[in-house]
Amino acid sequence: MKLLLMAIALSYSFVSVADTCTVAMTNGYNNVRTYRGTGYGRNDACREALRDCNRDRISDYRYRNYRCETQRYNPGNGGGYPPNPGYESCTYKLQDRYGYSLRTFYATAYYRSQACADANNQCQNERNYRNSRGEYGLSCFESY
Repeated sequence: MKLLLMAIALSYSFVSVADTCTVAMTNGYNNVRTYRGTGYGRNDACREALRDCNRDRISDYRYRNYRCETQRYNPGNGGGYPPNPGYESCTYKLQDRYGYSLRTFYATAYYRSQACADANNQCQNERNYRNSRGEYGLSCFESY
């Protein structure tokens, strides 16, 4: 009997339960898709779900203006809490020829390079629009 109880106790100690993380692609009002990642820790689980969400968001033109938000993290031991999204951010400023800041553009993404590319794209679009209206000498700079 003791041997049976010891075998059951040992079998429970070797069971490893993976953590899960749920990420939703959203436009701020509605969730379009939901992604689920698993891993042996919060970083692994949420990284997998965010990677899948951002890959789909970038690859489909309809979802380029949407964002991926971490909805829920569930550790393998049964607890759960809403985590920080884990985004990287980047800021660009539109400046006139005298160095005055006219407007600031902010973007977030899973990778900093993607966030900076998005913010720079927003800034360049505004610069091109203003150039078409006769405002020349404007430039975009990354703000730290």
